[in-house]
Amino acid sequence: MVANIKRLSFLVIILAILLIKISLASAVDCPRGLINDYEPGVCNLYIDRDGNHICDLSEEVVSSVPSVSLAVQPNVDKSSPAYPFIGLGLITIILYFATWFYSREKIIQPMLHKRIWNSILLITFLASGLTGLWLAMKINYGFSWNLPFNVLYIHVETGIVMALVSIFHFIERFWFYKNFFKK
Repeated sequence: MVANIKRLSFLVIILAILLIKISLASAVDCPRGLINDYEPGVCNLYIDRDGNHICDLSEEVVSSVPSVSLAVQPNVDKSSPAYPFIGLGLITIILYFATWFYSREKIIQPMLHKRIWNSILLITFLASGLTGLWLAMKINYGFSWNLPFNVLYIHVETGIVMALVSIFHFIERFWFYKNFFKK
């Protein structure tokens, strides 16, 4: 039994590392999906290392080798940001069920499982809420402070994790809500 749990732990860790790598690899491009975003840039992530007044993250890579494509390109809206929703969601779900499984098998205490996920819920709530307030002040009052990170990207990513953890939180406490609304 212990050997099976160790194997499962190893597989969960390897899968989580792979999902994180996939998620980070997709974040190299422009998070808003823009192509050739000119100075000063649409988002706070504007970087221009080569001095051509185009954000390096949004620059279109031109291949020197001509290519012929017979496949039909899907109609993709490039004005909306590309967020690694599936990768981040899978990482959250796998890690949640790993700690849940460990608490069921008495490897960790059930209270530790609850503390971990209540802490993650609090951290993602604060991150999503504070970045949301920052974005609202920026839009409504014209704040132009540039931060070294993309506030919108962090807002959405922490919101995704917060939503998933909130669903697990609600399911674990469903009996409380069920009894609360019966009275």
